[in-house]
This record gives sequence, C-alpha cells and structure tokens, in this order.
Amino acid sequence: MIEKLDGCLKQRDSETTPVEAMHDGVGKAHSCALFHGHMKLPVFIHNTILDPGATIGDHEHSTSEEIYWFIEGEGVMSVNGREFPASKGDVILTQRGSRHALRNTGAVPLRIIVIGGEV
Repeated sequence: MIEKLDGCLKQRDSETTPVEAMHDGVGKAHSCALFHGHMKLPVFIHNTILDPGATIGDHEHSTSEEIYWFIEGEGVMSVNGREFPASKGDVILTQRGSRHALRNTGAVPLRIIVIGGEV
C-alpha cells in the first residue's frame, strides 16, 4: 500500500507478491514493484527476494539496462554466459542487449533491488 504524505509517497518494501519461475527460472521469488504507476521517473524499481535455490532465468533486454543491487544473501550472477559470485554490497549493471540470470546459492533468501529503464 502506498501512503500519500505531504510532498512524498511512502511504501513498505515488504509488500511482495509470489512469482513462480521468474523469467523461466526455477523456484519461487517474491517481488514488489516500488511506486509503480506513481512516479514520473522513466525507471522501474523492484524489491525482489529469491528463496534458497531459486533462480531468475536467463533473459535479455534489447532496449533497456538493469542495475542489480544485492542487499542480503549470496548468489551467482551470469552475464553473457560468464558466471561470478555476488553478495551483499555488490551492485551490477546489466547493459542493453546482454543476457543475464541469477541463482541464489545461499541457505537464506537473496534480496536484491532491481532498477531498470529504457536506454
């Protein structure tokens, strides 16, 4: 729920919706589109949580870029077939046209903030 305050909006990032097989991945994710339909910035912002063992399937955005900001947990990011570890504090930019995927390799949920937009 979005709360309208004087000059700003407030939203809880814990208001997630379960998503099965995100981008044809495996397992369950939980995602919340922050301020969807309420801001004029040409971006989307998602709070996404991957259960242990869950993945975001390999996919490409031909006209947009995404920033993956790792908040909690650990995983393996794949970009154009190259895999590397990512964990709390890492920030990864997937550029337009790159293929990318993410796998939670930890024993606890992996939480990321994804910010993206057309370029």
